[in-house]
Amino acid sequence: MKNWKATIVALLLCCLPCTNIFAQDAGASLIGAAAVRKFVATDGLQAAGLGYLVKEVESENVIAEYQSGYNRIPASVTKLLTTATALEILSDTFSFVTKLNYSGYIKDSVLYGNLYVVGGGDPSFESDFFLHNPVFEHMVAAVESAGIKKIEGDVVGDASLFQRNGANGDWLLEDVGSYYGQTPSALCFHDNLFMITCTGSDTTPSVNIEAVLPRTNLLKIDNQLTSGTPAWWHIYGDLYSWDKTLRGNIPAGKKTLVRAEIPDPALFVADSLRNMLDRNGICSNKSRSTLWSNERAPETNTIYRFFSLPMKEIAKQTNYHSVNLFAENMFLYLGLQSSEIANYDLARAAVAKYWNTHGVPMTYTHQVDGSGLSMKNAISPKFLTDMLIYMKKKSKYADAFTITLPTAGKHGTVKNFLNGTLLAGKTFCKSGSMDRVQNFSGYVLWNGKWYAFTVMVNNFDCTRKQVRAAISNLLVDTFKAIGGPDAAVKKKVPQKKPIKKLKK
Repeated sequence: MKNWKATIVALLLCCLPCTNIFAQDAGASLIGAAAVRKFVATDGLQAAGLGYLVKEVESENVIAEYQSGYNRIPASVTKLLTTATALEILSDTFSFVTKLNYSGYIKDSVLYGNLYVVGGGDPSFESDFFLHNPVFEHMVAAVESAGIKKIEGDVVGDASLFQRNGANGDWLLEDVGSYYGQTPSALCFHDNLFMITCTGSDTTPSVNIEAVLPRTNLLKIDNQLTSGTPAWWHIYGDLYSWDKTLRGNIPAGKKTLVRAEIPDPALFVADSLRNMLDRNGICSNKSRSTLWSNERAPETNTIYRFFSLPMKEIAKQTNYHSVNLFAENMFLYLGLQSSEIANYDLARAAVAKYWNTHGVPMTYTHQVDGSGLSMKNAISPKFLTDMLIYMKKKSKYADAFTITLPTAGKHGTVKNFLNGTLLAGKTFCKSGSMDRVQNFSGYVLWNGKWYAFTVMVNNFDCTRKQVRAAISNLLVDTFKAIGGPDAAVKKKVPQKKPIKKLKK
C-alpha cells in the first residue's frame, strides 16, 4: 500500500504517447528533426545502433541530434582521432627520420662492427602512396663516403623503437597479416607489402607465379593456387614467418595481383641493403633484424639520414585512402611521449592525456588502435564532432587537418558519396566501414559557415548501398532545413537548338 502513488505514476507514464519519447530522442525542437525522423524510420535500420550529431562550428549550436552520446564501433573514422592527435602533438611539419648508423670503428677502410638501418617509425618509407626515392643507392653512397670498403660485421635492420607486439591483439584473426592489416613496424618498407603477380592457365588447373615485388630471396611460397572460379585467394603462414602457403582460385588466362604482408620489414631492408652493398664490392657477414633480440643501434656514428614527407602529407594519404598501416605507426609513435620504446598502452595513454587536458574528454571513449580495424574501439558521435570542432576552432593546425579530409563526390574513399547532391564538393569527411558498420564524420561548408558532423550506423539489416543512400539523404535533408543560398536548386537552362536554314 505504501507504493500505490508510485504505481499510479508509472502507469500514467506508460500511457503517454510514444511519439513524445521518440521526438525527444530525435531532437524535436532542432532544425534537422524531420530529417532525423525520416532517417530513423528507414527500412533496415529499425534494430540498428544509430548515432548522429551536427553542430555549427563557431557557435557550437546543435542543428540535428540522435543518440549522439552512445558509443558505436567507429571503424576507420578512428583515423580522424589519430591524425588529429598526431598533428597536435608532433606538428604538421614533423618528419620521421630513418638513419644509417654503425657500431665499432673504421680502420684501413674496414668497419669492425655492424651497420644499422635505424627505423624511426616512418610508415611511408618507400611507400607506393608517394614518389619512390633510391634510398638504398643513397645508403651505399654514404657507406662509401665514410671510407668503408668492407664490413667485418652484420647489416642489421633496427625496428626496436616499437615494442615487439606482433599484430594488434584486438584485431580479428582474419584481418591479421592481410593486405590491409599489416603488422606495424618501426622500420617499414613498401607499405610492408609484397606484390605477387599470378597467371592462371587456360588449359590446365595450374597457376604460375611470374613476379614478386619488391624482389627478395627471403620469401618462400608454397603455391597451391588453381585456375578457376569463383576467384578467391588467401595466404597462410605464421606471424613473422617467411614460409607462406598461397591457396585459392585465380581466373584462367588472366594476370592477378595478390598482395601479401612482408613478415619482417626490418630484415627485408637489411637484406636488400646488404645485397646492394655486395654488388658494389662492399661485403659483410649477414643480414638480420633486431626483432628477436633486445639489441639497439648506437645513437652515434650516423652517416645518413632519410627524412619523410611532413606529417600533414602522410596524414592526408591516411585519411584519403584509409591506410591502416600509416595510422597504426602514427598512433604507436605517440607512445614515445613518455618512453623510449613505444607500445599500444603508451599510445592510448598519450592520446587520452592530450584530449582530456584540452577540453574534449575521452572519459567514455575507448580507442584500442590507430586505424579503427578493431571492433573493440568504441567512440560516440559527440566525441568525434566535438574533436572536429576543436580542430577547426582552436588548433593552430586547423587548415592542415582540414585538407587531410577527402571531398565527398570527388576524392578518396568518399568519391561516390553525396555525388550529384547539394553537398557534393562542400563536404569534407572520412568514411568508416566494416561488416554491418557504416559511418561518416567531417565538415560541411554551408552558406559560408562550417559545420561538424558525425553519423554512425552499426548492425544494419539492409545493403550497404541502401545505408549510404539513407545517410546521404539524412545529411542533404538536414542542410536543406538550414536553408540559405546553398539550398537553392540550380536548374539547368535548356539550350535552344539552332534553327536550321531551309535549302533553297
